[in-house]
Formats: sequence, C-alpha cells, structure tokens
Amino acid sequence: VAAILCERQPDSPQGYRLRRHALWQSITSTPQAESDGRTPLAAVSADMVADYQSRLASADMALWQQVEKSVLLAPYWLDGHCLSAQTALRLGYKQVADTIRDEVIRFLERLPQLTGLLFNDRTPFLSEQTKQWLAASPDGKVAPVAQIGEESQAA
Repeated sequence: VAAILCERQPDSPQGYRLRRHALWQSITSTPQAESDGRTPLAAVSADMVADYQSRLASADMALWQQVEKSVLLAPYWLDGHCLSAQTALRLGYKQVADTIRDEVIRFLERLPQLTGLLFNDRTPFLSEQTKQWLAASPDGKVAPVAQIGEESQAA
C-alpha cells in the first residue's frame, strides 16, 4: 500500500509515514553489538552512497525512488532517510521531508541506543550530518534525538 501511495501521490506524506512504520514496527530491540558499538550488520555500499550524494544537486524522482528502495533494504541505514528527505526538499515536497524526519525521530525515541551503534565497517548508524538534520525541527526547536545522540557518545 505504501509503495502505491508514494508512487501515485509523491507529495503526500502518508505513504512515506506508512512505509517507515512497516519497515520499523517489527524492530523491538537493537542489533547485537560489541562493547565499542560495532554490529555484524553490513553498511550500505560507500559507492552507492557517494553516487546518491553526487546526484542530489540535480535530484529527480528516479533518485528518490532508488534511495527509498535502499532504505527498505537496510532498515538501520538512518543516513538514507536524511538523504531521502533532502531529495524530497529539492523536489519541493517539504511536508514529506518533515514527515520522514519525524518518523526517524520516533524510531530513535523508541530505540535510543541505535544512535551509538556502528555497522561492521565502523560506519555509524547515524552520522553527524544526520544528527544535525534530526535536531533541526521546522519550528526551530531542538529535537530530543540530538540530546540522545550526545548522551550515547558521552557514555
């Protein structure tokens, strides 16, 4: 259902909210991690991420669909949601971008330990850029996730 909504109404946040709910609703705990936060999970290919980022300046629907497909395949690639929201903004869909950010914040409020975890190559689940994106709410207030990220780094 989410895929149909996103395809037919890309300007409507409902499909993107539903997609993230379906992606994360069954995740009730964090992945196993070493004492340094490293998990056995593989990071999204650095080449793929670089390709997405290089295409962001001239974002189009094809890029957005590829990023959205990638986040579905890698539920802990939180930077991908930031990239998706940036793409939505470039396409003029601010409400969708805000919804994507809000859903990531909800997920992290449910499992705040994710902010300190790393993929098996030591890439963080949540980069500094993504932490800053999450902290910048539309009303200018700092979102709680920024504080969560700082607490996990201090621990």
